[in-house]
Amino acid sequence: MPFEEIPQKVMSVTAKLTGSQLSKLTLHILERLPPLKLQWALERAVSKILLWLCVSYVMELLTLMSKIAPREALLQVADRLLCSVASKSGLSWNVKGLQNTACRAVCELQTHGRTNMAYFFCRCIAEKKNDPSCLWTRCQ
Repeated sequence: MPFEEIPQKVMSVTAKLTGSQLSKLTLHILERLPPLKLQWALERAVSKILLWLCVSYVMELLTLMSKIAPREALLQVADRLLCSVASKSGLSWNVKGLQNTACRAVCELQTHGRTNMAYFFCRCIAEKKNDPSCLWTRCQ
């Protein structure tokens, strides 16, 4: 929404608020938005402010989200992040679903008291170890 659509009186009052007051007002407004308007507002806000935030702050936000979001939502976020990292790493293969598959595989290993072979195998491949105990060496 262009700022011209907001009454000047409201704009002049908000210009006088402190950072703390603006934060509280913002939270007050966000809590009252219907879900679709909230999503729209957050998408626009995040795209504008994310570049200002340091990585540690973004990590704190993700950590907070991980405590309150359901598993499926977290898998969707992790999946999308992994796809972005893979793309920026030059990987053209589809890695969608890898997080879910890896979690299920490691859970299965843990349930049966096995070591984390999935991680070990990935590490061997990534580090190109020539260790005879490494499965990657045996597969070449």
